Amino acid sequence: MALKPHRSLGRKLRSIVLVSIIVALVVAFLAIGLSELRQEVQRIQDQAAIYAELVVENGAAPLRFEDVGSAERLLGSLRHVEQIRAALLRRANGEVFATYPIDLEDIAPNFYPLRTLRVDEAGIWEFPRYFRAWPVRHDGEYLGDLVLEISLAGMLADMVEWFVLALVGLGLGGLVATLLVRRAEQSIVQPVVQLASVVRDVRNSGRYDVRAPAGPRDEVGELVDGFNSMLTEIEARDSALAAHRDRLEQDVALRTGELSMAKEEADVAREEAEAANRAKSLFLANMSHEIRTPMNGVLGMVELLRGTEMNSRQVRLIDTLHASAESLLYLINDVLDVSKIEAGKLELEQIEFSPRQAVEDVALLFAERAQRKDVELMVVVSANVPERVCADGHRFRQVLNNLVSNAVKFTDKGYIRIDLDARVAADGQLRLDGSVTDTGIGIPADLQPRLFQAFSQADSSMARRFGGTGLGLTISRQLVELMGGRLEFESIPEERTRFFFAVDARLCDPAPMFKPAGRVAIVAGSAPLRDALMVQTEALGYEADGYADPEALARAGAAPYTAVLVDRHGTNSDGFARIAQMARTGQRIVALIRLRSASDEEDARAAGAEACVPKPVLASDLLAVLRGDVSRQVRQQVSSAPTLRSRARVLLAEDHPVNAEIVCALLGECGCRVTVANNGREAVAMYRKGAFDLVLMDIQMPEMDGIEATREIRRAERSGTGSERVPILALTANAQRDDRAAALSAGMDDYLTKPVSGERLREALMRWAPTVPMDAPAVLGAPAAEPVDSAVVGELPALDMAVLLGVPGVRGDRAAPMLKRLAKLFVRETGQQVQALAEAFAQQDRSAAQRVAHKMKSAAAAVGASRLAGLARSLDTALKAGEDMSELPEVAELQPAFVAYQKALVDEGVELDGATAGKDLSS
Repeated sequence: MALKPHRSLGRKLRSIVLVSIIVALVVAFLAIGLSELRQEVQRIQDQAAIYAELVVENGAAPLRFEDVGSAERLLGSLRHVEQIRAALLRRANGEVFATYPIDLEDIAPNFYPLRTLRVDEAGIWEFPRYFRAWPVRHDGEYLGDLVLEISLAGMLADMVEWFVLALVGLGLGGLVATLLVRRAEQSIVQPVVQLASVVRDVRNSGRYDVRAPAGPRDEVGELVDGFNSMLTEIEARDSALAAHRDRLEQDVALRTGELSMAKEEADVAREEAEAANRAKSLFLANMSHEIRTPMNGVLGMVELLRGTEMNSRQVRLIDTLHASAESLLYLINDVLDVSKIEAGKLELEQIEFSPRQAVEDVALLFAERAQRKDVELMVVVSANVPERVCADGHRFRQVLNNLVSNAVKFTDKGYIRIDLDARVAADGQLRLDGSVTDTGIGIPADLQPRLFQAFSQADSSMARRFGGTGLGLTISRQLVELMGGRLEFESIPEERTRFFFAVDARLCDPAPMFKPAGRVAIVAGSAPLRDALMVQTEALGYEADGYADPEALARAGAAPYTAVLVDRHGTNSDGFARIAQMARTGQRIVALIRLRSASDEEDARAAGAEACVPKPVLASDLLAVLRGDVSRQVRQQVSSAPTLRSRARVLLAEDHPVNAEIVCALLGECGCRVTVANNGREAVAMYRKGAFDLVLMDIQMPEMDGIEATREIRRAERSGTGSERVPILALTANAQRDDRAAALSAGMDDYLTKPVSGERLREALMRWAPTVPMDAPAVLGAPAAEPVDSAVVGELPALDMAVLLGVPGVRGDRAAPMLKRLAKLFVRETGQQVQALAEAFAQQDRSAAQRVAHKMKSAAAAVGASRLAGLARSLDTALKAGEDMSELPEVAELQPAFVAYQKALVDEGVELDGATAGKDLSS
């Protein structure tokens, strides 16, 4: 029974008790009634069985002797039993023998069912009648059946009377229970009702000084006492809260003021953090610009010197200088890469490249160093490696470069093996698996956990013995993780070390398929070299057999091979004699020689070798030799200075005349015809007037910078007022990704950062001016750049004559017209800049002052004004960092440094304009 929640507690209690009593009485009534009914039915069945037993016992004789009269009298005696309404005796064959009443067949509608009823202990119920048949036997002989019909009408009448009396009793019991519940309700529910009334008063009025009347000494009384105690505690608590609220309001006001101050401090700290982050990014950009600029000058001058006539000693010195400069550049790049990774500014590119070519390029880069240490350098590229993939090829090469560089550095004997394989991962992504194995000094077990820490090496003594900063492996692991993999290693001290990694890539072209083309023998005393060459040869479609020496090949007695690869270094000290011995057998001999060794090739061919392949053996070289492709040239000794001649028409946008002169000289040596624009606006105007094959655009220029000038040129091309689309290349020392992205988004086609080597400039001309004829050779270099700062600017020389004499077009000739013209131009322009800089400081114009200082530092460094360049560079850095303009001492030192430079020029015999020189010197 569902109780309505809004009813009173008394009515709920009353309903529960009454319902419980009624349910109990009804259950008892039904249980007793059903029990009585079952007992009555059982009693009737028992009585019927008794009567049937008497009839069966006495009815056997009439059936046996066919005495119908005796049988009818016997059945007629059943008339004294009220419940038996009909009976009949059947013969064994089912015929009716005698009935009760005698005319039962005429008066009973159910005569047929009685006649056909089968003997069954349970009988048949057709309420309110019960039918049952008993067999009649005598001495075990079956004589027939007795069938009785028993009526339950009398029993039902008795049961109805009993049920009526029971219902009357049930009603009287419910009435008495109701009266008792009402009487008990007053003593139990009334205190609870009074308590509920007090609760409503407290809720509606909010007063806690009222109390409920005391109840009986039972659980209800305890509830009332507890409620009164709670009201007392709440009243006391409210009093305390009122007093505390007054104090809290004062505390909140005080705390609000403190929080406001804390918020202001947090805002200041956040602004300082953002400013520090911007300063870090600016410092990174400035470091990239300032370091790359002098390195560009060093490498550029080396490139230009290589194009002059030099003796062998000078060539070695120049090569050493170039290698040292490149090593310094690698070190700088490592530091900048670490800074970019920590700042979260290093992003990967997705470009198409050849993994095999990347591995071979890295191997060639370190081949000579390994050769000088007599270390075997091997490249093994699996046949599974695709020809072209899409990933960050530059960073892929950088990882390999660092790993191979370490291997060459720490390996003094044995071999270095570079492996590259490819597989498809479970997610369908292509994975490039690379490894570099060496037999170097290994890594001690206790030092391996900190191997990948930045600025550390496995042992501090290694830095003194082998050099390096310990950044290579750190950068490599971070780059590999950015490319979706992880760099791992395994090492056995004093035995070997293996670095291995896997990076994600996207397939562009599948791996080349080579058809079986023959059988090759490999004769080499070095087992690792034999194994590597066998894998490499089989990847090209050839079957390979390895032999340690010619005697092993002779003992094998194999059929003639397509070619026999013979290593000039082997178990026999005279490798060329071994080649001659094998050549007499009629086999086609291919000699494996040292890289860029003309003497090895001559000796091998003289000994009978048909062809030569330099080590490390690359797939393209090996395949060309095995196929006998004489039109394909394998690697030969390259000259120290690659050459190029072009008649390209180049528009150079450079705001400083000195820098423009230097770049013009570099381009002029390539045969280019150069037109110079002093700013972006002039560049746009010159572009509209003339037709150019290429535009070199400086980024920072007055009136209109290189970004806006590029946009104007592209708009002119789209509107049809300009010529066909011309390639525009940024030429600047700013190497940040944001600078590159801004240049490319403005419409530039490429971004050349300093140091720009001769090779990169030549590649740019060949890439972006392919229709321009390339003629006679000429040397490419790079613009001169600022010298490296000394600890104190004041200690720098006013004039570095070596830098001035090294300017393109001068070439060390003091009588060169270029020298005099360049010096006069610099003095005139710099005098105006010094005056402009003073005016900018007087007007506190930071942007104008920074622009002039930036322009002055590069021009001064290019013409050897080292002290003036150092001051301008320091001033430029301070202005970029936001230092107070009134506290920069470099401003006052610029004019004396400029005067000292002019005086030094005159002392060196360089003529200047009298008016200009006299004015500046006198000041």
